[in-house]
Amino acid sequence: MKYYKLKQPDHAKVLSKALDKMFKKPIDFSSYFVKTIQPKYLFWDKVQYLPRPHGVTAEEFWALVKFSRNASPERTTPVKDKNGNFFTWRTLPILDSFFHEIDMQFGGKLELSAVMDDSSRQRFISRGIMEEAIASSQLEGASTTRRVARRMIVENRKPKNKSEHMILNNYRAMIHVEENLRKEPLTASKVLEFHRILTEN
Repeated sequence: MKYYKLKQPDHAKVLSKALDKMFKKPIDFSSYFVKTIQPKYLFWDKVQYLPRPHGVTAEEFWALVKFSRNASPERTTPVKDKNGNFFTWRTLPILDSFFHEIDMQFGGKLELSAVMDDSSRQRFISRGIMEEAIASSQLEGASTTRRVARRMIVENRKPKNKSEHMILNNYRAMIHVEENLRKEPLTASKVLEFHRILTEN
């Protein structure tokens, strides 16, 4: 099998000169750097053609990009290169909002596995309760989107209107049943407490 190896200049040779230029010139290098990671994480073959500060060569700019990347926290993978060095990866700024959106949208939609530990099972139940609280409240007339409702619950935001109060109260009531009433005999006082949670505010 034939392998194709992407080549790059020896950034270590020009790094000192590149850093000298960066610190001496009043240039906002961050606006240039961000284009090397958003919307795609680029390698030398693409970075060399990007706009860069005046007076900075493509090789010097690449050296600064590599320096910036190496300064950020990294995570090691179990995969090694031909020299025995572990491949690493870094969390990009754009991924923060991406992961947050995944977390918000996948709540209650994953299938429960028999191999889940207690902590994972509890999180799954909580997400399922959240979805049920939103859906049942909407059937009862709550007018808001699932996305807005989920965000309110997950971020612990104060309800803005009657519809959001309905959803939050529904969610709190279901959590109360799961945590306090599920294995207890039903009594009049517990029904009244349940009613109080549902109708609060």
